[in-house]
Amino acid sequence: MFRKALMVRLKIPLVISLSIVSIAGCQSQREDKPVDPGVPEAMVEGDTVAADIQRARQYMTQGDFGTAAATLHQIDISTVSGFERFEWTVLDAEISLHMGALPAAEERLGLAIPTDTSQRSRLALLLARIHAIRGDYATASSALVAAARHDAAYDGKLARTLVEDAWRYGLRVPAHRIATDLRRVGEPGERDWWQLIHAFNEALTPRGQQDVWERWRSRHPRHVAARFLPRTFVDVDPGPARIALFLPFSGRLAIAGETVRDGFLSGYLLSQAKSRQSIRIYDTSAASVTALYRQALRDGADFIVGPLSKENAADMWAIDPAVPTLTLNTVAASNKDQSHPTQFALTVEDEARAIAHRVVADGRRRVIVLRSGENWTARAFTVLSERLASGEMSNTGAGTRSEGQRQPLPAGTRLVGAGVFLEGADVTSVVGETLLIEASKERHQRVQRLVGTDVEFTPRRRTDIDAIIALIDGSQLASLKPALAFHFASDLPIYASSQAARDVRDQGDLELLRICDMPWRLFPPEIKAQMREAFPSNRGTRDALFAFGLDAYRLANQISRLSASTESRIMGVTGTLTLGPDGVIRREPVWAMARNGRFEPLAPVVEIPPARDANLATTGR
Repeated sequence: MFRKALMVRLKIPLVISLSIVSIAGCQSQREDKPVDPGVPEAMVEGDTVAADIQRARQYMTQGDFGTAAATLHQIDISTVSGFERFEWTVLDAEISLHMGALPAAEERLGLAIPTDTSQRSRLALLLARIHAIRGDYATASSALVAAARHDAAYDGKLARTLVEDAWRYGLRVPAHRIATDLRRVGEPGERDWWQLIHAFNEALTPRGQQDVWERWRSRHPRHVAARFLPRTFVDVDPGPARIALFLPFSGRLAIAGETVRDGFLSGYLLSQAKSRQSIRIYDTSAASVTALYRQALRDGADFIVGPLSKENAADMWAIDPAVPTLTLNTVAASNKDQSHPTQFALTVEDEARAIAHRVVADGRRRVIVLRSGENWTARAFTVLSERLASGEMSNTGAGTRSEGQRQPLPAGTRLVGAGVFLEGADVTSVVGETLLIEASKERHQRVQRLVGTDVEFTPRRRTDIDAIIALIDGSQLASLKPALAFHFASDLPIYASSQAARDVRDQGDLELLRICDMPWRLFPPEIKAQMREAFPSNRGTRDALFAFGLDAYRLANQISRLSASTESRIMGVTGTLTLGPDGVIRREPVWAMARNGRFEPLAPVVEIPPARDANLATTGR
């Protein structure tokens, strides 16, 4: 059935076990290393002002920002002009950035007047960084491309630096933002740039991304970005030649196995035009993982994807496979050994982390959680409450820091109540208890006893709550909103996990709901329409598993990108994918608000990306 559907609907020939040669990594065309502005040569030792600026920069390099600022501010800036005034102003802004004083840095850069092409480029890099700090990666990327095209057009080193950072920020822009907004705005050069970024992210394999680049460059030979091979393609990994896919096709996980397989093979077929791979499928319900692993090695597999169940994933972990492996479930482990499998799963814990981060970023200081009695909600609640109670938050989603690096939460963020719906009939009463309606009634009764007569009274909910977090499914959501209205709480914003939007009976129940889910569901890519025709039964959970299989194929081919740098990410259809130090793929969902029966994207959570190099000061970046 699968073969027929793909052949007829997608009109792509199905060849699963082709004997295919490996793709040769493309040769880098980089001219030399990126420019390192550092301390300009014009600032010589004999110049007192230049020497003071250089000393201040050295203090900043050492992390002594207070001394750096004091050294810099002892200079009488009214006596300085031109080249050195720009250096003083930019360094003051850099110190402010390091100290977290974003408005001061922005104000300083607004006063900076560059005197040459090099200074204009450095100013563009710092302004782009400020846009990125505010979460506006699109503006940061567009501005750098414009600077490369205009200010550094005759300087290859500067243009390369600007374009590389434009790539760096551009690849952080969600695909749906590019598809709906950026490819249709701005001047032609800007639109051309975003068409490249969008097509690059859509490509599933390194070879596919290289093909995108080559086709784009042939159509836009005069664009500044066509002059430089993207950093991504330096020593590009061609991807595995022979993939072994371990999935179950009978028993309780048979449907899940079939759906993940459909997504995985569809990814293969969509990218097979110039790929050179073979895929062999192994049924984990027919033999042990150990036996299948040994068979896969005899068959020449150089990459293993799977297995799917937690038990089988644990068995694969215990094997410590000799070839790179991506399990499709997670196994608890204290740390990552390089030889152990990388782990990828659709976990509710990822959504719980995203919700905790979102309510904090939105300034919700006191929140309550309403959840069902199902196991997944207990797991999500544990992660959520731990994150809010810990007083710190990891930047897992944007990939700007590894999971082990955390930043403080704003003071005052607290989980102040929780309620559990054990049955559908419990919703109204549990909501009332959580909102302290009963406490309001008790106060009324005490007042009546004190005055000795009836007192007209309407119970009121607690007023110290900023938001509600709903860990429920679609059927429970239908009961939650009327219950909140009954208890005078319909004005409270609701943050929900993806389960709330699945199998919902009435789209009106989603109105104004803030929901995190995979892009595949909230903002479907263009290929989803083709997939829906080929696989009409993929709805609800199956739809999510199909996307999971598609991203598993993407990861099997691009995992080296994530391994190479903690800053790297992959814009998948299940979310933004990054690799944690424990070997687990982190999945950051996207956010939307439901309005008039459709999902509107919410602004991204602001993240502070690190300096490209170890020291922002010495690189001017």
